[in-house]
Amino acid sequence: MDPNDTDQRRTVSYDFLARYFNKPSAKGYFRENVRWIAAAAVREKFREEAKKGEMPQVVTIARSASDGGIAIRPGREYLEHPGFPLAVIVGKPSAGGGPAHFFDDKDSFEKTGLIEPTQDMWLPQIVFRLYSQTPSVVMGMPKQGKDGDMAVECRSLAFGQDAKLFERAAAD
Repeated sequence: MDPNDTDQRRTVSYDFLARYFNKPSAKGYFRENVRWIAAAAVREKFREEAKKGEMPQVVTIARSASDGGIAIRPGREYLEHPGFPLAVIVGKPSAGGGPAHFFDDKDSFEKTGLIEPTQDMWLPQIVFRLYSQTPSVVMGMPKQGKDGDMAVECRSLAFGQDAKLFERAAAD
């Protein structure tokens, strides 16, 4: 590979990230490596914008529906704070987060919030019951509660933008 060839660098970055999205079993794809791979892909994607000082504040990386590869784009919608979470993430930031659930609109978030929690999806229901309005990203960090019960501490990410977090009234 020629390190001075922008197209080659971008292809290699995207290739590594696409391999991770396809659930590799190789030991080289553990969480810490994936962070570096994602960062490299984003740097390559927005290299010209970064040179102009126009690097997106938030980006999304998703599996591309058309060709099975990946798509990297600015995540402007996460800065707009529609009043409900677009993403709910389980885990501690220091541990890399955990399962994430994404919502395209308020109806899909509310529909999920009203169903019974399961072992695989419980944080969206907790966030729905606790808050009537949130920033676009809410994280839930499990912690030990009183009497040894499991509890969760919620934190919202506002990405430096104004965003409101309102607790739901008991009658809601």
